[in-house]
Formats: sequence, structure tokens, C-alpha cells
Amino acid sequence: MKQDPWHDLVREALRDAPFAMRQLAAESGLSYDVLRSWRSGRRHPNKESVRRLAEGLAGRAERLEKLARELRETVDGASSASPTATSPTPASSPPSSFDATDRASAG
Repeated sequence: MKQDPWHDLVREALRDAPFAMRQLAAESGLSYDVLRSWRSGRRHPNKESVRRLAEGLAGRAERLEKLARELRETVDGASSASPTATSPTPASSPPSSFDATDRASAG
């Protein structure tokens, strides 16, 4: 069976993106089990499902961008008040997978 051109992109997004899959499923209007089956390659999404996944990912990206801006502004404000308030992050640090679920539990 010939795979749709987006199949590998969907698998990559589900494998590599920093998010909680249950939350992404809810944000996309898809089930967690469906996302898991796509990630494993057992099932393949149709065009409409890919659009829904893309919307969920875009919403997540917008929230992460906003959080990143807020963090930068907070750090910049703190660093102007105290030059030693921040330290550089090593270039080898892995990207954070901190999301809204983590923020709520860290509260």
C-alpha cells in the first residue's frame, strides 16, 4: 500500500515534538490512541486528521512562543536589575519538554 506523502512528517512530529501526547490529542480533537497508532506506524492519518493535528501543533507552537517571549522579557528585566541573575545555558543542553501540564504541577 502506497503511503500518503505526509505519513513520515506526522510520525516525526509525534516522535520528536516536546509535548504531552494526551494534551495534544485533546487540543487537536483526536484521540490519544489514534496519535499513538500513527506514531508507531500501525495506522495512517487521512487529510482531515492531518489538518486537525497541524492545528493542534500550531496552537502549541503559539503558546510556546508566547511563553518564550515572556521568559526572555522576565530574564532581561531581571538581568538589568542584577547582572549576575542569569547564567548562560550550555549549548549542549537538550531542548526542554516543559509544557502547560508541567507548569501546573510545578506551581
